[in-house]
Amino acid sequence: MAITIALYKEEKSRLEVLINECMNEFEGPDYLLANYHQSGLFQVNRVIQILNNLEDEWYDEKQSKLEYIERLKNELEKSKAEYSKSWLKERIEEENNGLKRLNAKEKPIRSADEENLLDNTLIDLVNRKVKKFKLIYNNSKNLFLEFRASKRDVRIILPNIKQHIKNHILHDSDLDIFRILGFYPVGEDKLVIILSGSFEETLMKIKTILIKIVFDIFCYYKDSNQSFIEFDY
Repeated sequence: MAITIALYKEEKSRLEVLINECMNEFEGPDYLLANYHQSGLFQVNRVIQILNNLEDEWYDEKQSKLEYIERLKNELEKSKAEYSKSWLKERIEEENNGLKRLNAKEKPIRSADEENLLDNTLIDLVNRKVKKFKLIYNNSKNLFLEFRASKRDVRIILPNIKQHIKNHILHDSDLDIFRILGFYPVGEDKLVIILSGSFEETLMKIKTILIKIVFDIFCYYKDSNQSFIEFDY
């Protein structure tokens, strides 16, 4: 998770640089391109927030308290009335104590098997110990990815394209992202990407693609009852 967050933070920094460059163009600000990068930055920030909440379920509450404490401190610097300063100091102390209590909470402990199930399954796939499986993202919407391993390559398949477009689960813009990732159409109802190379290269490609699909296309939301792995040896 930490690596994934770091990757998205790198992307955030890159987009912020691009936005600044657009606004400081020699011939004048390029508002259209800046807006395009700003949309990407909004998406990246959303993903970072989701990832931080997966890492720490009290992340949003902690951030809210930190921001409130900072506002109170700014007000304290500007305040001249003694009664106002006294009240602000009390509020800051209360909020700091609340933040300490949040930081002291223990994170829920998940079993190693539950934590590493997908990682271990992907490793087994690339090692050809598992021939194929489905990663069910949302069972009620029939939204899943199929993984297949042969001697020559590993394939990731997104089926039921027509159904997902018709039901507004996926949109043309989502299919464009799949194509950018390297997927291509097979027939009229599925997209496929073929991956090959060394063990490390293939595994990293799969993980990178999955991260982009889950957070940039499927718009991750926490619903463990809808997501699971279905094995087919």
